[in-house]
Amino acid sequence: MTGFNYAAGAAGVYTVPANSYVLGMSCHSTAGGTLVINPNGAGAGPAITIPAGVSLSLSGSVLGTMFQTNEIGPGSTFTFVGTDSYLVVLG
Repeated sequence: MTGFNYAAGAAGVYTVPANSYVLGMSCHSTAGGTLVINPNGAGAGPAITIPAGVSLSLSGSVLGTMFQTNEIGPGSTFTFVGTDSYLVVLG
């Protein structure tokens, strides 16, 4: 992929496609939910709790720091449970 793109949805599993990397992500949960990030298919991190009525946003640099990698790239997954909406911005 070249340039900017994004994926959006309500809940479920999103997999980063080939030739893409994550610039940032955001989600919201009205009732409370969780987010699990599995960077580059290397094994999931712990569930991130999203309290009721809260939005969560993470930049690509924060995600890279969390998982000690230069990029969250192809094959990485984001599992959104109990969310009303999510947005994953790709470069």
